[in-house]
Amino acid sequence: MSGSPNLAPEVRAQALEGVLESEAFLRSDQLRNFLRFICEMEIAGRAAEISEYSIAARALGRGTGFVPSEDTIVRNRAHALRQRLANFYAKEGSGSAIRIELAKGSYVPRFISVPAEGRVSQGGSERKRISRIGTGLVAAAAVLGVVLLVVLIARFIANESDPTLREAWGPLAAPGGDAILVLGVPPHLLIRVYPSGAHPSNEALDLSVSGPVAEFHDGRSPRREGEELRMHASSSLRFGEVMAALTVAKTLDSMRAAYQVVPDRAIQLSTLRSRNAILIGDPTLTAIIGQELQRTPLSIEYDPTVGDFVVKERTSKGQPLVVAPDAASRGKLRHVPGLLTVLPSDDPPGGNKKTVIFACANSAGCQGAAEFFSSPNSMRELRARFAKEGIHGFPRAYQVVLRCQSDNVALLSFIYEAHRVLDRSVR
Repeated sequence: MSGSPNLAPEVRAQALEGVLESEAFLRSDQLRNFLRFICEMEIAGRAAEISEYSIAARALGRGTGFVPSEDTIVRNRAHALRQRLANFYAKEGSGSAIRIELAKGSYVPRFISVPAEGRVSQGGSERKRISRIGTGLVAAAAVLGVVLLVVLIARFIANESDPTLREAWGPLAAPGGDAILVLGVPPHLLIRVYPSGAHPSNEALDLSVSGPVAEFHDGRSPRREGEELRMHASSSLRFGEVMAALTVAKTLDSMRAAYQVVPDRAIQLSTLRSRNAILIGDPTLTAIIGQELQRTPLSIEYDPTVGDFVVKERTSKGQPLVVAPDAASRGKLRHVPGLLTVLPSDDPPGGNKKTVIFACANSAGCQGAAEFFSSPNSMRELRARFAKEGIHGFPRAYQVVLRCQSDNVALLSFIYEAHRVLDRSVR
């Protein structure tokens, strides 16, 4: 066997993705974040920077206040990661050409090249035998014309495999739920180049660009000779909000729930009456989300003392909750808040419709809130928190604040920060 130095970065990256996408790691967000962080640092040639502190602060969401002597999360998670890797390579990944090792007492991973004769363990041979049997059964089913039945049964089993998640989503997950997925699409100004004098004249807003804006553009995408910059009005989605929508759509699809997707400007607040609805976006930019959050204690607001948009509690008997992002620093990781809100829709008496809002100022917060609500483990942990308050199930209305780690573009991880129960009744 040979170690990491003999393997190209792209080979090591492919081996990492194979592990992260496996069933063994599918439902463990912490272990996935841990493994991704240490492997990407090693692949980038930055293994010397891997430490208990950097793992806690940058992969496990502990932030800059992490104190190793007071918090053993990294050591505990490292032990669990070694066990999970061993289990993966003994079973699901027994045929892997490249294996990832995390030696005891070290947080630096090693990528090991495995000879062909050593790739299939006893567990792998057993799976091959089972696979051959399964292939024969599928072929027989096809001959008998019952493949469709097999597929339907498999889908039914998959959909019923996590009752906690279905309970949390409630009517949204029902076959007849027909949820409306509303995406906030705030106005933007688009900067682009044209040959001199060739820009279109039918734009609602068409501005010349110079000064700091032109310098910003040219620093990212230099112009060629004879090109000029113009600025136009545009509408577009931010990256984290797109990923939030994909997460929601994937979850609804897995539960065979019907839904339709619309931009916020295509509907009015009255459209949501007596409907299951999911709203994604920034309440300070999307009016319909801002209006819905008017009936909740927590919302996204600008805080002049922080100088940024925060999750803020409007009313509180004690010290109000304020969850603010880290100070912005280009090229570094940053923690930003995300807000999950679950409310009963404006139903007639006896109605059972639900509105879920994933709100943020930085779009990674919306993605973190959506992934939290779509994670079976996260929802089980939240249900356990409610149980400690004497609420046995998911209350009719509640809010959850997440602290999401971002590289200022994409979500890297999320952790629970706080919650508020607005209606203790369980339906």
